[in-house]
Amino acid sequence: MFRVLPRAALIVVVAIGVWMSGCQRAEPPAEPGPASTLLAEDLQNAWNRESSKLMEMAEDFPEDKYDYRPNPKVRTFGDQLLHVAGANYFLVHAARGQEGEPRRLAHEDYRTKAAIVEALRESFAEVSKAIQEMDDARLQEQVKHPFADRQVTRYGLFLSVVTNAAEHYGQLVVYYRNNGMVPPASRR
Repeated sequence: MFRVLPRAALIVVVAIGVWMSGCQRAEPPAEPGPASTLLAEDLQNAWNRESSKLMEMAEDFPEDKYDYRPNPKVRTFGDQLLHVAGANYFLVHAARGQEGEPRRLAHEDYRTKAAIVEALRESFAEVSKAIQEMDDARLQEQVKHPFADRQVTRYGLFLSVVTNAAEHYGQLVVYYRNNGMVPPASRR
């Protein structure tokens, strides 16, 4: 008899619990939270780091050395910066999936240090703006690769923007050193 009672009590308790759960007022569905932006935050942090180093170089390097090149087969210091700015527009245009041609930078339109620095600054702001338009879901979407007949994620294209800036920073360190100068980031 004592064995039956505990089982019966357990059944009664479970039945009451099930009945009571059905009697409780239903909670309204939770509001969807903000889109996850961890990837976008990581990109923005990486972009801020790389772009600030290049911007500091662009502002610091003497204007009379903007036409310096380590050898005749490579870009001048100023051309390197214009290349980065142009690549920023090109890759961001593709990452956004925009139609038409991206903004082009013609060297003849940027002859002074001030003009080159401003073009670079504007392109950096455009990259930051484009990253801020993205959430993780959009960053994982595929778009047409601008240089190949294949698809790539928007995240991959933004990584290319960050990587390109970092590569050119490394190249421009050589321009500094060849001119007997210490790059700003190395002075700290």
